[in-house]
Amino acid sequence: MVSLASLRPLTPGYDSWYLLPFGRGSVQIQNNQPYSSSITIDPRYFSNPFDRLAQGATARFTRTVSDTIPLSGDITGETVPGSQLGMGADLEAWSSWAEGNYRSNWHPIGTVAMMSQSMGGVVDSRNRVVSRAVLSALVLVELSRTMI
Repeated sequence: MVSLASLRPLTPGYDSWYLLPFGRGSVQIQNNQPYSSSITIDPRYFSNPFDRLAQGATARFTRTVSDTIPLSGDITGETVPGSQLGMGADLEAWSSWAEGNYRSNWHPIGTVAMMSQSMGGVVDSRNRVVSRAVLSALVLVELSRTMI
């Protein structure tokens, strides 16, 4: 087992996400060809103003965790957001930073067809769903755990 102390100086950058957004995006098929990759994906990040504030608060909390014992004794700096945000930055500053630096957490859901696998869908010959992508809401665990 590796201890944090053995990694000094430890200067992490964080990826953190608010996991239950209110905004809703869309996936639109652009033609009638079943195996075409011609789709339009519009995630509509931050389309709900609350999501922007929640993501800012989540990012700010991540720094708070680093500045709290026991981590504060081992973390000597921060790469992201680093000096872009001062230690006393308010929620609006954090929200602006989060919006400008946001990226997906790569767990798209609800984006597959509920039809036979032979037709490109996710339902097998025994009428069982065989894909994690049909979940209607993001599960707060690694998605492979939902299949066990």
